[in-house]
This record gives sequence, C-alpha cells and structure tokens, in this order.
Amino acid sequence: MSRSAKARSRRNEVADVQPRVGGRAIVALTVYAVALLVACLIPFARAGNPYPDGIGTYWALGVALLVGAGIASRLSFFERHTLRIPSVSPTVLSLGLIGATVVLSSIIALEVFGGGANTSDEIAQLWHAKILLSGRLFLPPDPNPEFFSLETVVDRGRWYSQFPIGGAIVAIPGALTGMPWLTNSVLAGFSAVLLYRFGQRAYGEGLGRLGAFLFVLSPMVLFMAATWMNHVPVLFLAVASLVLLVEWTSAESSRSRWLLAIGIGLAIGFMATMRPLDAIVVAIVVGIFQLWVCAADRTRLASLLGQGVAGLCALAPLLYANKVTTGSATRFGYEALWGSAHRIGFHLDPHGVPHTVGRGVEYVVTYLTELNVYLIAWPLPAMGIVICALILLWRGANRWDALLLGLFAVQVLAYAAYWYEGEFLGPRFLYTALPALIVLIARALALWSERLGPSSRLPIAGAVAACIVAAWCVPGIPLNALGLATQARAARSSLKQDVARTVHEAGIHNAVVFVREPFTNRLARRLWGVGFSRPGAARLLESLNPCSLFIATRAVERDSLRLSGDSVSVLARAADSITRARRPPAQGVAPDPATAACLAELDADQRFGGASFGPTLLLETIDPQGRLGGDVIYAADLGDHNEALRERFRSRTWYRVQSGHSPDGSLVTVIRPY
Repeated sequence: MSRSAKARSRRNEVADVQPRVGGRAIVALTVYAVALLVACLIPFARAGNPYPDGIGTYWALGVALLVGAGIASRLSFFERHTLRIPSVSPTVLSLGLIGATVVLSSIIALEVFGGGANTSDEIAQLWHAKILLSGRLFLPPDPNPEFFSLETVVDRGRWYSQFPIGGAIVAIPGALTGMPWLTNSVLAGFSAVLLYRFGQRAYGEGLGRLGAFLFVLSPMVLFMAATWMNHVPVLFLAVASLVLLVEWTSAESSRSRWLLAIGIGLAIGFMATMRPLDAIVVAIVVGIFQLWVCAADRTRLASLLGQGVAGLCALAPLLYANKVTTGSATRFGYEALWGSAHRIGFHLDPHGVPHTVGRGVEYVVTYLTELNVYLIAWPLPAMGIVICALILLWRGANRWDALLLGLFAVQVLAYAAYWYEGEFLGPRFLYTALPALIVLIARALALWSERLGPSSRLPIAGAVAACIVAAWCVPGIPLNALGLATQARAARSSLKQDVARTVHEAGIHNAVVFVREPFTNRLARRLWGVGFSRPGAARLLESLNPCSLFIATRAVERDSLRLSGDSVSVLARAADSITRARRPPAQGVAPDPATAACLAELDADQRFGGASFGPTLLLETIDPQGRLGGDVIYAADLGDHNEALRERFRSRTWYRVQSGHSPDGSLVTVIRPY
C-alpha cells in the first residue's frame, strides 16, 4: 500500500470511531460555554475576588500573543513557510513522555517538596501501607491515642487510615523504597502515554501528540505527580479506561469486546478502592456513553455484563478491608471517624456547618477560577481556551468531545455536592478530569489552526511556545509555574523538618522524642484523649474560647484517670465541664492559676517553635504484637499531659523537638533534653 493510501486509511479509521453528533449539539455546547463563562466572570463582579493580583496583566500578554499569531498567519511569509515538525516513532515518543514526566515531577518532588509529605492525607495512607507491610489490615489501638494519632487516622477500636484501602496498597512501593513520590511520578508518565493513545485513536495522531505534550507540561499535573496523593493513580486508571473505551467502540470480534469491557470494569473498580466518588463519576459517564453506542449496535451490549462482574471483583479488596476495619463492607473509614455527616450531599458537615446548594455553587466558581490559573499556568486563562474550543466545535463536535465534556461536568457537579473544599495548588478534586480539559485545549488549538488554514500553524506554534516559555522559564512572575513552585517550597515548613536526621546526628537511643504542634492542634488531641470524636472536637474548637477549653480539658484529664477507663463517664464529664468553661479574665485583671497555665502554654509555643507530628508517625516502628516499639518512639508534645506516658516509658530518656530560624531565615530543628 502506498503512503498516501495508508494516510487515507488512517483518516477513515479515525472518522469511523468519531461520528458527528446531531444538530442539537450546538445548543448544548452554547449552554456549556455560557455556564463556564459566567462562572469564570463572577469573581470579577463581586467583593473578595479570588483571582490573584496581577492576573489581568499576565493574561493580557497571552491574548496579545494569540492575536499576533492570528494576524501573522495572514502574512505572505507564513503562506510560503509551513511548520514541519520532525516525526518520531510512537515508541520513541512514548518513552520520551514517560522520561520527561518522571524527571520533571521528581525534580519538583525533591526541590519543591523536599521529597516529603504536604498533607496529613498522604501521611495517613503511607502509615497504613506500613501497617499492611507488618502483615495486618489494622493495628490494635494505642492506649494513649492522643499522642500518636492524626486527624485522618482512625484510632478507636482499631488503628488504621480513614482512606479506602487502595491508596495504602499503592503506597506500599514507596514505603519499601523510602521514595513515596516516585510511584506517582512513574504513574503520571504512563498516564501521558495513555492520553497520547486515546487522543491518537479518537482524534488522530497529531492531536494525540499535542494533548500528551500539553499534559506533560501542565503544572497542575506535575505538582500533584510530585506528591504522595492518591489522585495520581486514580487519574492513571481513568485515562486507561478511556483508552480501553475507544478500543471497545471499534472492536470487531466478540472476544475483543469482552476483554476490553472487562478491562474497563477492572480499571473503574480499582479506582473505587482509592477514590470511590471519582470512580462513580467515571462509571456513570462511561456507562452512558456505552449504552449510547449499544443503542446503535446491540451486539456490544452483552460485553457490559463482563464489565460489571470485573468491576465487582476489583472492588473485593475494598469491601473486605471495610468489613474487617469498620465492621461493614459498605462503611468507610471516613464514617467511622467523622460520622454520616462526611457523606456526599447537602446537609450539616462534620463541623456543624450547613453544606447548601449555594455553598456548592461557590465551590464550582472557586474550582473553575483556580483551573484558570493553575492548570497550565500560561499567560492565558485555561478555561477561556476551553470555552473557545466549545465555540469552535459548533462546526465539528463528535461523540468523544461529548464524552470529555460530560466527564468534566459530572466531576465538577459531584464535588460541588461534597462538603469539603479540596485545594492543593489548584482544585485537586478535579484532578481526575484534567486529561479531558487538556485534550479540549489541544482541540481548540488544532481547530483554530484548521479554521485559519495551513499558514497559521507556524504562528500558532510560536504563540504556544511563547506561552510555555512564559510559564516555565521566566523568573519573577508569581503566577507562572516557577512562581507557584517558589510559593509551594516556602509553604508547610512544619512538615519539612528532618527530625529523623536530627535525632540520628544527636546520637539519641532508647528515647521518647516529643514533637510540639501549635496550641489548637494540641488542644484537639487532648479532646480526642478524653473521648471526643473528631467532629465533636472540631465543633468545640470552633465555638469555644481556646483557653477556656484548655482549662476544662485539663480538669477532665485529671478526673478521667480515676474513672477506670469508663469512656462514657469520661465523655459525659468532659461535656459538662466544657459547657461550664470560664472565659479568660477581662483586660487588666490578673489571671487565676488555671488561666495562667493556658497563657504559659501559649508562651511555650514561642520558646519551642512549631512542628508537625505527622511526618514522625512514619518513623515509628511496629513490633511483632502490632504495638509501637523500636529504639526511638515519637509522640505529640501535649505539655503537662505528657505525664500520662511516664509509667509506660519510664525506662526511656525523654527529649523535645525545638524549632527556630537561623539568621539566613532557614528553618532549624534541634533536639533538647526534656
């Protein structure tokens, strides 16, 4: 077959798998575009605009670049010179995508995040991975849980992470190698290859390569890939399901359809073992798409049975782990720790705040606003490019566009109905839908070039290259990728202290090392210790004066030691005492001894500095009985309440972590005798 014949065959193959939708698509696309536009403009029209300062000037630069590209495409010079990009084989391209993603995200992980955790979510899942490596699904509860737990770790009845078991399983390689960030870097690299494959099969070789290229250079993609978060493996499985879906739609044999459908079911089922809501979103959108395809070709319908069975099989580890840890296959650690208020829906959240439809709309506006800034960090609003794609699709939308738009819309709506606002250098709850947005951005660039003609390829490529350079290579711009990296590097310093290294260099052995967290964190721990649940403690902290709460909690701790472990009595006594808690004295009135103890706690924060216990939890050793052991044990520093550990750790030397800043402003960690 000649080269031209092969090209025609390839174009026909792509056309076969992406038939155009009906004329009603224009109405749907218009409504979609208007909704996005309104959501992105709302912040400019009200007080408290969440867009960062200087964003208008930054975007004006990008608009000028695109307008210039449009004008340049009409010049005679560009009519005589078209852009010819050297072609590389798909294999070489795939290896390059993996290598570039792993290298870039690893640099961010080490240089920006110091190879450490950024959230308690990551720490909790890696801690659960360590529990799994000890041969258990959970540990027996510690007799003093307030010293060794986290807000995201269940510590009553059984000791395990609140997160679905899949995240802990994926974290096992990181726990074994001591490089937790590397797993996500590699998975992100393979996600880029899968996205290339999807774009190639759904839209053609050129758009497949462009979409993968934009994916690899997306700051939001890379920054998350540099963390230990479970969003990255979920994204990998989501893109894998899209690749399997595009193959399923074109598979001719019944055997191929069944195998591909089983693969889709496994991918979505494994997603559910990490992020159930994301899995539900993908299952709904992919399922509706498949039923739409089956309406025209009923021979594919039977394969969906295998897909459903495979999905249930993939769910088995989650259901089993839930049964063993929480007592019910359908009850998650979230509910065990926070109660039914943690569920999706519009109701009182665990902190007692109503999650209303209006609040959900606020979340949508915030998420889209953040995507505009963080997704690609170009001097152009990312959602503005997506809106342009919707307009350009009036003349050529296809079913894959509908799939991607549906995936993004359902993801946004699902998390609008979830009470917690998830943010980490962008709306992390929308991370699973980022491939859809990136492909749509690539579509916008390709369709614009198509409308302007072949002579526009070079100017548009130049404008895109200039935007990428502005995002990644120009220092001093707080809104580009380098600026975001600088901000992230300076943030969460308490999580980046190398306590293990400090302890090792000090030659400390057979010891207990106390890590002092901020006052409110310590107070929350002491409330957990006297029997309050996570939501109960959180509500008290938000409603009562901290010093009054501290005074009452200390009194309950002293009483609880004489209640022989009767947790109901402890809880009742705590509630009664805290309800009657005194307020601090008026200005100019000398504090009584109890209030003076609270003020001393606050003063000690200034002397000892602040740290985070979370990273040190990962340094704990789990002994054969599932208890904390090893040469050095780390505990949260709870001030005078530390005496509750005196009998338990009498044979060990006690130390305290102190933090401060050197003359050059860098964080210094030292260990002092207790």
